[in-house]
Amino acid sequence: MMPAPHATAPADACRVLDVRHRRHLPRHSAPLLATIAACALMAGCATPPTAPVTDASLDRGMGGRVVTLPPTRERIVQIALQEWSLWGRLRAGPGETGREGGGEPAAFEHDPPFTTRVFMYWNSFSDLATARRRVRYPDGSLQPWSAVFVSFVMRSAGVPESVFPPSARHWDYIRHVRSAPASAGFGALDATTTAPQSGDVLCAPRGETARRITRFDQLLGADSLGTYHCDIVVEVGSSALLAIGGNVGNSVTRLRIPLDAGGRAVRTVERPWIALLRPTLP
Repeated sequence: MMPAPHATAPADACRVLDVRHRRHLPRHSAPLLATIAACALMAGCATPPTAPVTDASLDRGMGGRVVTLPPTRERIVQIALQEWSLWGRLRAGPGETGREGGGEPAAFEHDPPFTTRVFMYWNSFSDLATARRRVRYPDGSLQPWSAVFVSFVMRSAGVPESVFPPSARHWDYIRHVRSAPASAGFGALDATTTAPQSGDVLCAPRGETARRITRFDQLLGADSLGTYHCDIVVEVGSSALLAIGGNVGNSVTRLRIPLDAGGRAVRTVERPWIALLRPTLP
């Protein structure tokens, strides 16, 4: 009786197959090689699968370049600047005309790619059905989206909704920040007495509201509900600041706003600046 052949370990089978590639074997060994190959495959001769990435390995990092996440104030500024650049870098204000670098504005809200971007601003903090309903009036024109733009920037910068509630009305987040304690992550300051800083949201009442609301302390009153406009301060110089706003000239526009001798934003009939919303989050 022939002794039963002993089982070949997977590693041994793989070595046998490797031998076939390194030296010539006699022709009559072909059936044996076929049997060995089949057994090797069944035994797991193939390269073992790579272990899946685990949470622990993600915690350790993957060996790439180490980066530092900018603080909230810088993220707000950078996102506002990125949006302004995407829309074509339109400028406005004293001494500022047209697009930075010359030429005409590159993009308006009625250009299809940028109408889509306005829709994205709405959809960043509301459900799809609401965004579709509110982005346009029944005649097809876009609803005002300057507060929507500010809300998008704050959401994208990682500011929690509990700190800066997104809204289609500037008044909603002005009133929230004005009423919140100083430690809430955003503070409200009187724009007539406080010099702006980059990352601040600079706000003014508009139209009929501007005739009623002329002082910072009135923002706590029940009659403060009305129309406002806010821009995001991205740079402060010695005589002027630069701020970016949405739905300004039907685009995302950078405004040059003069400063007085105390570094405060100069109030005008069109923009009687009344409040600064200042981020205090890390």
